[in-house]
Amino acid sequence: MSQENVETIRTVFEVFNREGFEATVPFLTPDTVWYPFPEWPGDSEYHGPAGARRQVAEWTENFDDYRWEVDDVIESGEAVVLLARHTGRIKGAGTRVEQRISAVFTDFDGEGRTGRAWFFLSWEEAREKADSL
Repeated sequence: MSQENVETIRTVFEVFNREGFEATVPFLTPDTVWYPFPEWPGDSEYHGPAGARRQVAEWTENFDDYRWEVDDVIESGEAVVLLARHTGRIKGAGTRVEQRISAVFTDFDGEGRTGRAWFFLSWEEAREKADSL
C-alpha cells in the first residue's frame, strides 16, 4: 500500500502542473485537513476540498506559471514525504522565483485519496514531521 501512496502523490503533482488544482480534488478525502507551513500568515488549518481550494488560491494568487517541481517522494512509515521546489513568476513583475518546499501526506483511504497534509518551507522540517508520526 505504501508504494501506491508514493505513486499517488507523484501523480497529484503531475496533474496539478498539467491541469491545475481542480483536477487534483479527486485525490482528497471529503474530510481532508491541510496544515500550511508554520510561517503562513493565513489560517493554521484548512478543512475539506473547499478549504484546500482556498489555501491554494491564497498561496498562488500572486504568481503566474506556478508549479511544483518534484525532487523526490519518499515513503516514511504510514506517511509520504514530498521534497520539491515551487516555482512561478511574480504577477505584474514577471520575476521568476523558486523556493524549496515539502509536504507530509497521511491518512490515505485506500482509494487513492489523502486525508491530511502538512506543508513546510524546508525539507528537514518535513522529514522531522514524518519521523514524529
